[in-house]
Amino acid sequence: MMTTPPTIAHNQISSNLERLLNHGLAQHAPSLLATQRPGLDLGEGDYRTEPDVGVIDADYDAGQRFVARAHLLAEVVSDTDTMICPTRIAGGST
Repeated sequence: MMTTPPTIAHNQISSNLERLLNHGLAQHAPSLLATQRPGLDLGEGDYRTEPDVGVIDADYDAGQRFVARAHLLAEVVSDTDTMICPTRIAGGST
């Protein structure tokens, strides 16, 4: 399913939060890791939530996409979240 990408400001906020969390975790909880867009498998149907930043166990498999447990989940919310993004039409116009 194709979704509208977040704004650059949204991505920057997510990156800053991830960096700050990892800095603190490295000092106080090295068994945890902050990462952007971790897949979260809640075991309920086909829906798999994807928060902007999550703190998960640092022990994961290289090909792993989903975790069943998270210690913190963060979603960056902005006033542009409900805006309709124009789609590109053949010929280059929007």
